[in-house]
Amino acid sequence: MKSGNFILIFFFSFMLCITVFSSIPSSSPDHMENEHDEDTAIYLSPDNTSSPDNTSSPDNTSSPDNTSSTDNTSSPDNTSSPDNIRTPAQWERSEEILISWEWGDLDPYFTDISKEVAEEATIRIATSNEWSADNIKDHLENNDVEMNNVSFFMVDTDDRWIRDYGPISITDKDDGEVSFVNMMYDRHGRWEDDKFPWRYGLERSIDWYNMSDGEDWFRLEGGNLLVDGNGIFYTTDRCFEQNDPAHGGDLTEEEVIQWATEYFDLHRFRDIDRLTDDGHGHIDMQVKLLNENTVLVAELTNENDPDHDILESNAEFFEERTARNGKPYEVIRIPMVKGGGWNPTYYTHTNSLIVNDKVLVPLYGQGTDSEAIDIYENAMPEHEIVGIDSSSIIGQLGAIHCTTMQVSKNNSSPQIDVLDVEAFSGENVSFTVEIQDDTGVSVSELHYNTSEKEDLTVVDMDYLRNGTYEAVLQPYPEGTEINYFVRAKDEYGAVSYDGDAWDMHDVTVHADITELELSGDKDGWNFISLDIVPSSNDLLDILEDDHGGISRNYDKVMYYNSSMSRWYSYIPDRGERFNDDIRWDRTKGIWIRMNENDTLSIVGSLPDSTKLSIETGWNMVGIPISELGNHDLPEVITIVGYQNSSKENGIDYIEDTTDFIFEPRKGYWLYNSADHTVEWTIEY
Repeated sequence: MKSGNFILIFFFSFMLCITVFSSIPSSSPDHMENEHDEDTAIYLSPDNTSSPDNTSSPDNTSSPDNTSSTDNTSSPDNTSSPDNIRTPAQWERSEEILISWEWGDLDPYFTDISKEVAEEATIRIATSNEWSADNIKDHLENNDVEMNNVSFFMVDTDDRWIRDYGPISITDKDDGEVSFVNMMYDRHGRWEDDKFPWRYGLERSIDWYNMSDGEDWFRLEGGNLLVDGNGIFYTTDRCFEQNDPAHGGDLTEEEVIQWATEYFDLHRFRDIDRLTDDGHGHIDMQVKLLNENTVLVAELTNENDPDHDILESNAEFFEERTARNGKPYEVIRIPMVKGGGWNPTYYTHTNSLIVNDKVLVPLYGQGTDSEAIDIYENAMPEHEIVGIDSSSIIGQLGAIHCTTMQVSKNNSSPQIDVLDVEAFSGENVSFTVEIQDDTGVSVSELHYNTSEKEDLTVVDMDYLRNGTYEAVLQPYPEGTEINYFVRAKDEYGAVSYDGDAWDMHDVTVHADITELELSGDKDGWNFISLDIVPSSNDLLDILEDDHGGISRNYDKVMYYNSSMSRWYSYIPDRGERFNDDIRWDRTKGIWIRMNENDTLSIVGSLPDSTKLSIETGWNMVGIPISELGNHDLPEVITIVGYQNSSKENGIDYIEDTTDFIFEPRKGYWLYNSADHTVEWTIEY
């Protein structure tokens, strides 16, 4: 044979082999293998200088050449990190479910999924050409699928495991708009899959954010990512391994946590052990979060299998931890069958899909199907549980969750604003909160404990009006510290917190409160005193208090110190060094000039009695009393002055003091005609 003919035959034989092998569907989803660390709390300083350089804004205006590039770096330069976002949980409302389906590949399986999903949301089918789309469409119509909820996206992909390379939905906390996070998917050179998130973003005109600083990338597949919608992130130790520079990644373990925190808005990063023979090491093969406090963990009965101990350890991992509401997880075990051989199949029922009011559970005919359905029905009674025959695909190490990806609905999480907390001894403790949400608030809760009782108590808040809610607690003794946070949930399942079990607000029960109605009319002067012992006697603490102060509604304060024979004053706009340091207690009267009407609320405790030291001559005093009366005014007090705006200088004087009646919370001038200081004890 001539050498030229031999070369041609060899060349065409070689190309035929490439064509044949490239047409074979991928045999496994992108999953892989490690050991679990302690729960990682997220504490980021304001200056996160080690985080990626996220200074550029997304630019989704032009589509790149989808045929020439070989990796994710061809994605438009969207290296800015998202701001003010949350990552929705999978049990929240979905707008679309994505699948990658080429006609002739697992048609009955994808038909069953499409039929069930189309009753709850749009099923968007990624397929490579019109011929495949037309065949799928005809097939679905013939199987009574709701075609109004079926849509197609013409795009090249490398395999069917769209969970691993599909876009991760995040939503803006304020307006609820969905955007995507795009991570690097570098599984076996499947670069068409790697491009899918931003191609889909362009198709839908949805912004996306590359988890990259322009050079380094964050690597993670969607099958190894579970979130609870409240900033708790679950994965396996495989996440650290694939990002490790020693294994071809770009990030240290610390950087993995920091980048995940920034892009997904995390409060906790938690990783568990992967299964020993699960070549891709994904969490969705062994764990399913059903809601904020309920988790399914697979269970093997064969105690000799090393995965038995791993699953027991992972179940214990969840049992020892809490969600943001402070409640421990309810861990429900669900049976798993593990096949034999060098590459065993994990017949896992955790690889399910929650799509709005329905749950699609994989079934395999391994004797555990009925029990699995019962477990889901008991754990999620408000959902319809539907079994899907997944025996045709599980041998390739994945099932329903692996072959679907949810796209969240636009939905802002509830906006919580604590308006008022009133905690006074002998009175009910009340919390007033405003909660706004565009879909409606379905849950509003106050979670609290006290210095007397550490365990958290949960009370439902009562709706008042205009988005305000109230919770009222029993009276507590003075000095009791109440720690609390507020949790709200909307009709789409989005949950928000103001505080949480790890970072609670606190309020201390005070003995009492007094309220002084101050007038800005006429000249604006008010001559007042206290009828309680204030928690602080610093004048500014009282006047500028966030809860009961009168900030910006007064412009001058004056007090006369008889022992020093001088006036003290404070003017808010005057420099600190030009103002006097005034201490205000219940024995002193003060003048406050108001520019607006306002109420000054002062927290403190009720006195039993008060001793006034009245020096010779004029004294400006407070009379701490609870009711009108003369209160046995000493005879040597021969003149009393009180505020009367109709008089010159705003003061009227009484020289016959025998039957003079004092009023609570008013200031007075007292003239001591004796040549010595007089002590006057006033009973409250």
